[in-house]
Amino acid sequence: MWKDAFKNASVILVGSIISRFFFFLFTACAVRMLSVEQYGLFAFLISLHTWLLVFAHFNFPAAISKYISEDLQRGRPDEIWKYYYGSLLLTIFFSAFSVLAGVLLSVKMNIEIAMLFVFFSSLIMMSIYRLNDGLLRGHGFFQRSAILDIVNGFSRFALLLPFLFASSKISFNLFLTLYCVATLPSFGLSVFNVHRLRARYRGGQRPEWEKIKDIFSYSKWICFTDLASSGNILVINFILALYSYEDLAVFNVALLIYQIFNIALSSITNVIIPAVSRSVVEGKSISMPDGIKLTYLFIFSSCVSGMIIFLPFKREILTAIFHKVIYSESMKLAAILLLLFPLRVYSTIAKGILQGMNRPRQGAMISLGSLILISMLVMPLYSMVGLYGVILAMCITYFLEYALYTTSVNQNLLALRKLQVT
Repeated sequence: MWKDAFKNASVILVGSIISRFFFFLFTACAVRMLSVEQYGLFAFLISLHTWLLVFAHFNFPAAISKYISEDLQRGRPDEIWKYYYGSLLLTIFFSAFSVLAGVLLSVKMNIEIAMLFVFFSSLIMMSIYRLNDGLLRGHGFFQRSAILDIVNGFSRFALLLPFLFASSKISFNLFLTLYCVATLPSFGLSVFNVHRLRARYRGGQRPEWEKIKDIFSYSKWICFTDLASSGNILVINFILALYSYEDLAVFNVALLIYQIFNIALSSITNVIIPAVSRSVVEGKSISMPDGIKLTYLFIFSSCVSGMIIFLPFKREILTAIFHKVIYSESMKLAAILLLLFPLRVYSTIAKGILQGMNRPRQGAMISLGSLILISMLVMPLYSMVGLYGVILAMCITYFLEYALYTTSVNQNLLALRKLQVT
């Protein structure tokens, strides 16, 4: 299983690296072009957008990638479109609701309501794009999925680039509009790929209630898991927004630096879920990566973290990139987070295995526990030691997630092996 999963993950990872590189450039440009208060506000909107996007597509992409890969393995390609069109109807409904929720939750942020509708309307296109991407991954078209990811990242940076050299400052409203418009290329390309697949695989186009029930039953727990996981950052941003837009901006720049090393996490579950599903159908063995690989990851992350902490001229480097001295502490905050990066990798692998084994509820309960924990820790630790307290709260939560996820997945793998033997 791991040979195919590694091969597919490598393709997705390359796309993620390129896409996240463009998104890093986009965010770096945003930090340079916007004031500290504006960027703090934009960071809050992005975290809310990310959280609502999970609800908008309700993690139907993961569900259809699982069910489609199983149907293809069993020689039932005619069932594919029944899953897809059922998911599409639900996605359109949930994404429309998410747009309204985003506007209502942001109405007190001193932004025009019309601009909020423009910004959050991208949720509809993004959720359909993610659904189409799940369809491609279910068919094993990971190269096409990687290309879509690259287009999604590049379009955001490309639209912002001309304004970087403009003599006058870009308005906040125009910035939000550009972010929405940048969704169009990846959305259009994903629709084109689905149209090509439709000509290749015939089958029923009408959604079936039983298929919709299967999709919803599986997706609800994965959606709950991701809502809780992305809710961690949203809770932190909400608390920081109440106290200081400057700390909010500095924290999100630290996250931006951390995401440079965190790009692999976004591709792990996308590959593992269909790989584990196929392995279960075929009766193949499934296992977690051994402890030696975890040790190597700890050595790597510790070395990178140490290099960042003791890097000379950190203040000058970040000031040159972002044009603001206030972000000079962000690199140290990111270095602390990097120390627990190996635990995040193993937690994500374990979550993907649980979801591929049709045990998403267990992952949802773990994510809910971590959300409750970080909600309890952030405010008192922030009041005591500032942003370093926020980072400490995240580290404690990451360690708890790792312990619970690995314990849960090992118990399920042991039960599966006993079942395969009998």
